[in-house]
Amino acid sequence: MAKPRDLLAHLQADLQALGVDALLVPRADRYQGEEVLASDERLAAVTGFTGSAGSLLITPNKAVLFVDGRYTSQAPAQVKPRPIEVINSGKTSPGAWIAEHPEIARVGVDPWLMTLQQVEGLSRAFGEGQSLVALEANPVDRRWQDRPAGQKARMRAHPLDVAGQSGAEKIAKVLADITPGHALFLGLPEHVSWLLNVRSDALETTPAALSYAVLCPSGHVDWIVHEDSARSAASLKLENVSVTRDPVKALGQLQAPLLLDASSTPWAIELALEAMPRPIERRRQVSPIPLMQACKNEVELAGMREAHEIDGAVMVEFLAWLDTQLPGFLDEYQAAAMVDSMRLAKGATGLAFPTISASGPNAALPHYRATADSARPSEAGEVYLVDSGGQYAMGTTDITRVTLMGAATAEQKRLYTLVLKGHLALMTLRFPEGTTGQAIDMIARLPLWKAGLDYDHGTGHGVGAVLSVHEGPQRIGKPVSGAGLVALQPGMVVSVEPGYYRPGELGIRIENLVVVQPMPLPGDERPMLGFENITWCPYERALIDLGLLSDQERQHIDDYHRQTLAKLQGRLSAPDRAWLELACRPL
Repeated sequence: MAKPRDLLAHLQADLQALGVDALLVPRADRYQGEEVLASDERLAAVTGFTGSAGSLLITPNKAVLFVDGRYTSQAPAQVKPRPIEVINSGKTSPGAWIAEHPEIARVGVDPWLMTLQQVEGLSRAFGEGQSLVALEANPVDRRWQDRPAGQKARMRAHPLDVAGQSGAEKIAKVLADITPGHALFLGLPEHVSWLLNVRSDALETTPAALSYAVLCPSGHVDWIVHEDSARSAASLKLENVSVTRDPVKALGQLQAPLLLDASSTPWAIELALEAMPRPIERRRQVSPIPLMQACKNEVELAGMREAHEIDGAVMVEFLAWLDTQLPGFLDEYQAAAMVDSMRLAKGATGLAFPTISASGPNAALPHYRATADSARPSEAGEVYLVDSGGQYAMGTTDITRVTLMGAATAEQKRLYTLVLKGHLALMTLRFPEGTTGQAIDMIARLPLWKAGLDYDHGTGHGVGAVLSVHEGPQRIGKPVSGAGLVALQPGMVVSVEPGYYRPGELGIRIENLVVVQPMPLPGDERPMLGFENITWCPYERALIDLGLLSDQERQHIDDYHRQTLAKLQGRLSAPDRAWLELACRPL
């Protein structure tokens, strides 16, 4: 069985035979999903790092792991004692680092694991004489002796009474929004799943059907699935849809020009098209599907609201239970198992992502994952953070709450209240139509900035409807390679989740999901939008410093708690309802 240190050494020894000076191992699969099968966790296999994003550059005598601000504490702890340097990719990108090392001329990569956009961005950053080399086979797979087997997936139809729009209607809508007479390649499973109204159990927390598709000008769809799932896909008997297994073969049979979205098309697809004996006319065009998918219809929004009321009851039940636990007798892993089991008992079909359950210093790691071996017991006076969500038949949820094990210090109250003030400011914001998430990000950060504080993750992400809990193209955050430049539009579901993290001590994050909606008021001179809250769970009263809140902020919290009590009390047992009444009493 190859250990990460041995696997890294083998790959370094393989570079010469591969004909490259360095090997790039991204945390990715051929579908560019945030969640990947265990058989595709190549970055974790080589490094021990289990975060959801990152890339490793391997040279004959050096290994560099690039991670974003969420993982700058977690990554160094996980890669030890391996000879791997960790670099914040927000400060130095892989391309910039390579450009500073002219001895690296040829960088090998699996072309299925990078999009055209990623390849072009990396190549632009390179110095003179440096280039990417597409490898015929992934060298990690050859050396990964204990690589898990792939998973056979069962495909299922996503009902119209939850989807709100038929596949035929969606296909017609997409065709009307792309260049006439052209076919469109769909490279992301979420887009295929939305278009065809299908879902799958391939992944543990994301119900997207792992597949590609080609939408032809006639409205016919070639649905490209792995051979292990082909029979299940064919059994759905989708109208005007053919199930096939080979993306290159499907593209080779096209009789129409092809549109490729650079942000979601694997480099391998472009290379295969270039190698075909019969030239296929192709051009770049941004797919309209991400924006269509992001702007939920009224049926989807109704489902999301219902899912969040169910989930709010789960969270109240969990927090009420947590209040009965004594510090030192409950560890993070046990707490995560409890909230997960409560969610499933309330009808969730699965989790939306692995639950983040973190106390004390572990809460300072924004994407910490407790295990049975690593979990620490909570201690008196510590802040405990739980970020969790569920996949329900009608919607997807995501919520973060912070609670306290014992009595709060003045500093804990100050920090929590600063995060809460930013959360409230964004939740209650009205903004002109056409405003991007990037433009309003600072609203949530301003209370922290005034205190000389900040956080290194985005403030909000899009959320799918019975799909990925992280969905684009909308985003609220600082500039990141053009992300967040899409205007917020009615029907979009986004999170509002400012935070603060003090390494070795605590982490605070408060997260609600909201729907972008028209918010007109008399006297408006232009169309205004705002956020409809759909998350219902009380804030932590014990951590609120009332002296830092304005009268308006206090009133908003009281109003929110009043609505939370009204929406959830009928879904709760008598003891949990009593707990909620106490938690929601006026400030």
